Amino acid sequence: MSTISEPTKLKQSKVQFVIEYTPEETLKAEEKAVQQMGAQVTVPGFRPGKAPADKLREKLKPEAILEEVVRILVSESLGTISSTHTLRPIIAPNVEIESAKPLKVKVTFIEKPEVTIKGLEKIKIEKTEPKVDDKDVKRMTDYILEQHKKMAEVDRPAAEGDQVTMDFYGVDENKNEIEGTRSSGYQVRIGSKTLIPGFEEELKGLKKGDEKSFQITFPEKYHAEHLRGKPATFTVNMTKVESVDLPELTDAFAKEHLHTESADEFKKSIEKSMREQEEGLDRQKREEKLLDALVAATEVDLADELVEREAQSILVDLDDQLKKQGQTLEQWMEQTERKPEEMQKELLEQGTRRLKLRFGMEKALEMKNIEVTDDEMKTLIDSVLSSSPENERGKLAARYTPGNNEYEEVKWRRKVEKFMDEMLK
Repeated sequence: MSTISEPTKLKQSKVQFVIEYTPEETLKAEEKAVQQMGAQVTVPGFRPGKAPADKLREKLKPEAILEEVVRILVSESLGTISSTHTLRPIIAPNVEIESAKPLKVKVTFIEKPEVTIKGLEKIKIEKTEPKVDDKDVKRMTDYILEQHKKMAEVDRPAAEGDQVTMDFYGVDENKNEIEGTRSSGYQVRIGSKTLIPGFEEELKGLKKGDEKSFQITFPEKYHAEHLRGKPATFTVNMTKVESVDLPELTDAFAKEHLHTESADEFKKSIEKSMREQEEGLDRQKREEKLLDALVAATEVDLADELVEREAQSILVDLDDQLKKQGQTLEQWMEQTERKPEEMQKELLEQGTRRLKLRFGMEKALEMKNIEVTDDEMKTLIDSVLSSSPENERGKLAARYTPGNNEYEEVKWRRKVEKFMDEMLK
């Protein structure tokens, strides 16, 4: 009869047992292992699974047989351990062979770790009042009026406010073409300040078919570092000049084109929309700060195996995402100039943060007594089902029942939402 040691509690929420098996148990498990593994082995002169044990052993690797023996024996011992001791393992136990004769193995369980959050009540994320002034409203109003502009090609020199279409390229002081400066059919409104300073001014006075060369100096803060402060000579060929007629925001225009009763009402709706957008962005930033603060306040001794498993999960998700984009992980690492050891470090850091956040959030929900009522869940599930195709609702409804992953996921998300609302109010 095998002997199972008393549990030894280790760091990182690990509990360890040492199990020693008798020679009789080992031999019996070995015979079973050989038969099971031998079913997949072809032995000349014998039907599959009918070859004698000694013939099968010749075809099987001793270390493979030992691994299968340990798997058989430990799977039986786990039942004994779980019925004798109260454990909360969250991943499969780690099994190490200490000796082959007698067969002795070390089984290490990783339990759900203890979590503490220091200063949860002191976490305060300040709310920022959204700032939307008249300039913001005017800028958005002008943008919308721009969508209703009327254009007409004109046979005259280009002037302020006109839209022009042109081909151009730039050369450096040595008359070598500057990479990235050649464009064909480029359109710009003169006065929009879209191009580098001085460029649009040089376009004034040009008619369709005109060509002009002029020198411009790239700004000191230009996005391409190698061009900052450098002079360049551009050659422009004008292919079209168009006048631009922008509508005036009147009550009549607002009613006909903007679906509001007046110009003033339209401006108010713009301001409200922009304010709501600012509030949404502020809420998003505050949520991120809250999660960062929760991670910082969470104390948990994470098992290395847990972190490595989480890091591997992140890597698999990244690989799947890249495949959908038609890219391999190796290509992405090369493009982002990541070395394997740097990548591994990043994954472990991300894995640690995700686990701290997950366990920390669970603890915070418990500390705040955040619950979701049955009525709330019914409303949430009804919403999920109503947005699904009618012919699939019956099948989905069976999955969104208590105990199923889909149901528990909806419940968890709602708890987190309620926690965020309380912490950010």
